[in-house]
Amino acid sequence: MPSLSDRLLKIASFINKGERVADIGTDHAYLPIYLRQSGISPSVLACDIKSGPLSVAKKNVTLSGTDGVAFRLCDGLSGLSPDEADVFVIAGMGGELIANILARCEWAKGSGKRFILQPMNSPEYLREFLCKNGYTIADECAVRDADRVYTVISVLAKQDTAAHDERYFFVGRLDCAREDDLLFLKKQYLRLSSCADDLEKTENREQYLYYKRAADYISKYIGV
Repeated sequence: MPSLSDRLLKIASFINKGERVADIGTDHAYLPIYLRQSGISPSVLACDIKSGPLSVAKKNVTLSGTDGVAFRLCDGLSGLSPDEADVFVIAGMGGELIANILARCEWAKGSGKRFILQPMNSPEYLREFLCKNGYTIADECAVRDADRVYTVISVLAKQDTAAHDERYFFVGRLDCAREDDLLFLKKQYLRLSSCADDLEKTENREQYLYYKRAADYISKYIGV
């Protein structure tokens, strides 16, 4: 069984035993190999937009002696149907790209399917997209991996009945009582504060106020 990074292990922890998985942007297929060899998933569909990474994925699966992994050359969720998996993982990409992948998929919205999302940046953009486009954030937590910290978001493709204001886009369902969540929020506070500082003396007043509000929301939530 491959030794997964803490980031990928956290993603795997969101997948229930017996769930079929589609891994979008599979790269080296480390997650599919782990899900099959650990007995979590009965089948995994490893997908990538480029033939090069998909060839590497196929090679790794073959060398590991793993069965139950199929491959698909496709752009995001295009070329996939909702009945091919129970859970769709979209990880290791920017928050805006993940939102774009979901927006371009005609069947995703309202499908009731579950998506595990792991944005490398702009989590606030992704959360806002989800809340405004018929998705419900069911769970979220951060994970420390080496010198970085990431957030992993479990999403249901059904309308959220709760009302969320702008603060929710910046904090989501992260809990500052959890060590990794607090660390992630502290890093987000520093990033957003820096963006506000850079824009304060420019003519882009609207963008400045956006980042200033974001930093203030997080500051109040984590008490810094």
